[in-house]
Amino acid sequence: MRLDEAAAGLYLPILYRLGRRPYPALVRDLTVSERLDPERLQALQLARLQALVTHCYEHVPYYRRLFDGLGAQPDDIRSLEDYARLPVLEKETLRAELPSLTSTNEHGRRLMRSVATSGSTGTPLVYQYDPRYFLYGWAALMRNIGWTGFRLGERQAWFAFSAPGGTKRAVRLWLERKWLAKELAFDEEMIDRWARHLARWQPRFVYGAPSSRLAPIAAHMLAHDIRPVGIRSVMTSSEMLTEGLRRLLEQAFEAKVFNQYGSTECLSIASECEAGSMHVNAEVNLVEYVRLDWTQEAHAVVVTPLMNYGIPLLRYVLRDLSDDLPGACACGRTLPRMHPLLGRADSSVTLSDGRTLTPFAMEGLVARVPGIVQYQYRQIAPDAFDLLIVSPPESRDSVRSALADLDERFTTSTGGNAHFNVRFVDTIARTKGGKHLFVVPLGEARRHET
Repeated sequence: MRLDEAAAGLYLPILYRLGRRPYPALVRDLTVSERLDPERLQALQLARLQALVTHCYEHVPYYRRLFDGLGAQPDDIRSLEDYARLPVLEKETLRAELPSLTSTNEHGRRLMRSVATSGSTGTPLVYQYDPRYFLYGWAALMRNIGWTGFRLGERQAWFAFSAPGGTKRAVRLWLERKWLAKELAFDEEMIDRWARHLARWQPRFVYGAPSSRLAPIAAHMLAHDIRPVGIRSVMTSSEMLTEGLRRLLEQAFEAKVFNQYGSTECLSIASECEAGSMHVNAEVNLVEYVRLDWTQEAHAVVVTPLMNYGIPLLRYVLRDLSDDLPGACACGRTLPRMHPLLGRADSSVTLSDGRTLTPFAMEGLVARVPGIVQYQYRQIAPDAFDLLIVSPPESRDSVRSALADLDERFTTSTGGNAHFNVRFVDTIARTKGGKHLFVVPLGEARRHET
């Protein structure tokens, strides 16, 4: 280990403790609980859930009205099955009922700074964190980062969309050995600066959104033969990670790629382990997979942040699609596993025969085609799509050949009929929130035209 990293590994636990941010202690506790017997882990979840529900009934007006309207009491929640009978909470309700969803006791008075969701599927939501949940959420993420082989004090490079703060934050980042690339707008010159700084800084760990941040850097590094030294792992978040993107990042950074899943409102939901499973941070978040009217054959991810008492979210619907993944993991951790995200429910498309398809059905048509760095389906008519593909020039002929029978394969896999027009492009436009959409349904395509 480098001298600066060894020193940081010694002083950071002390600084965190002095700053009342006991991350190392919380991570140690989480490292123990991640291997509990499933029955003990579920008992831990239920105990935290019952305490949260009692708090909601006593101190959150929205939930007092909800329980009274149902003729229910917190004591009626004796199992996770009982809890699953409660109504789900949609983002539109959170936005409209935010004041009545805020705790009336000290938890509601101690909320942290405001943050906003990306607004990629509607009006941005301004939200505030419960300080204790924020601590646990970050501790869970630090636990997940540890799964990649990272050790506290080692150099890190983070590509984040925004990072407010002044001198105090800059000093803290320096002490944490963390370089933060926080620019919201970037061009080829900025990408070159980032890539060359990575080569000089030589971080052990890199974190960022796969398509909108890390992919342009990776492509630039490969094109200009910029080879970073010492990177052990890359963690992606904020967007879906396709196999094509994973291969690109692993090739450019010469490191293993780990996927992580969270949201603005629900921190550190799940993360990939060294054996390739997405494990739910079950001590911090209760995750359910619920079939709702608009999910068709898929299941929506429904999350309850167990330590969030400031603005509690009981059975909060994230418009992401996934499902439980039964069975044990080779890593030995007993935390529940989930399938990689299948896409967003908002990106489902409907054909002229009334058949609705989730992004998962669309992804499967291109997921294993070598040479595809990025793609996007744009529905231009009920049964017609433009398929935009970003691919190296030398790979385009092979990609075009692999997709020659796409119409037929679509019919075979989905039972529907549609025509696909393959178009190679240099870039694919992102949303205003900086995210990449894999499927753009009819009526939305015009807003995303290049």
